[in-house]
Amino acid sequence: MKNIVLFTCLILLCYESQAQHGSATIQGKIIDEKGEPLTGINVGLEGTGYGSPTDINGFYLIKEVRSGTYTLVVSGVGFEAQRKKLVIEDAKTLTYDFSFRENTQVLQTVEVTGRRETDYKSDCSFSATKIESKTIDIPQTISTVTKELIQDQQAYRLKDVVKNVAGTNKFSVYDDITIRGFSTSSSNSRLVNGLRSYSNFWTSPLLVNIERVEVIKGTASAMFANTNPGGTINMVTKKPLDEHRKSLSFTTGTWNTYRAQADFTGPINEEETLLYRLNLYCRQISYFSQS
Repeated sequence: MKNIVLFTCLILLCYESQAQHGSATIQGKIIDEKGEPLTGINVGLEGTGYGSPTDINGFYLIKEVRSGTYTLVVSGVGFEAQRKKLVIEDAKTLTYDFSFRENTQVLQTVEVTGRRETDYKSDCSFSATKIESKTIDIPQTISTVTKELIQDQQAYRLKDVVKNVAGTNKFSVYDDITIRGFSTSSSNSRLVNGLRSYSNFWTSPLLVNIERVEVIKGTASAMFANTNPGGTINMVTKKPLDEHRKSLSFTTGTWNTYRAQADFTGPINEEETLLYRLNLYCRQISYFSQS
């Protein structure tokens, strides 16, 4: 019994001695170049489980660190990481403050391609590959109806422009279009900006806010999931511009037909970081003459 008590006392003395001489505390504060505290900065000892993030006031606290040689690593998103060698021998409190500056790195070049042509030909497509690619380099059959052709033909609805695409036809007076012989009325083969949209058999979509229409023919349409094996129609909407533009048009014809259309776009704020585009449309048509 005496041996057990003696052995227990020795263990407690060793543990207390280790806690007094080998368990240290590391603390400090992290600020930016302006002296403001930084929240959520990661502070830790490399290769160990010791670490702590900074609180709302920029302070961090790492407790019960045993004796040894460590590397203190301080890092945060958007800031340059800092490292410091530490040698801990006795139980004491070590204070290390850091001042961070923003990490400015040069990113790789990003190329943005736009279309400034004013003819009916389009050399690139975004639909088949989901990125800007030359049409001649895409191993699928893609036909594009540009905004210039839509304006010159005064096309009202989607069914009015499919006659410009080979292998694509208006099957009936409703919203029934065939691509290579396959009807699109019973399948989800209608996209808006690459996303699936609702297809209504009775009415064809209006083109008042459409910039261009791309038809992807053949088996390439399988990349858009359960769709028509004959092909897929993708309608690309008009995008807001960083310059002020206003357009008003009015069209009239026989059978008591008229159409009014307005297109407004431009920046909202002076910094041109917030843009808008507004398209308005009004149309009436009578299929019966009046005596």
